[in-house]
Amino acid sequence: MIATVAVCGGAGDSFLADASAAGVDAYLTADLRHHPVSEHIAGGGPALLDAAHWATERPWLDDLAAHLRAACGVEVVVSDLDTDPWTVHHSLKEPHS
Repeated sequence: MIATVAVCGGAGDSFLADASAAGVDAYLTADLRHHPVSEHIAGGGPALLDAAHWATERPWLDDLAAHLRAACGVEVVVSDLDTDPWTVHHSLKEPHS
């Protein structure tokens, strides 16, 4: 059973030891590499959830933009362009005959 989860947006395998030290049941991050993960698992670290890099960063950007607007009075634009290379994209254009 998973009761506690550590989360790191973007590449997070440099924080595998921190997730273990925090005593969480699972760690959600992105861009995990084979050898650091295999060592983490062999060492008894928490379960790992490896999501796409873009998908782990995009969800909090609207909140960050609102905070920057309020705190700094600056214009902030958050792009919705999905730059994740692991996502399948489909063109809506009709194929040429």
